[in-house]
Amino acid sequence: MKQAKKLTRKQKEIVSEHRLNPGNWMALEDSKDCLIIWHKKTGTVKKIRKEDVWNTF
Repeated sequence: MKQAKKLTRKQKEIVSEHRLNPGNWMALEDSKDCLIIWHKKTGTVKKIRKEDVWNTF
């Protein structure tokens, strides 16, 4: 697994729109269609589809 990185501003907006606290998550992988994030305390990994966020506007 790659090393987790801090979320960028754009990634924080995507995480927030999925009703998650961006302060608790770090980015593992960021591709064109999805964002894979890792919870700092529990180690839970989630895959967020970016299309879901963009279709809400």
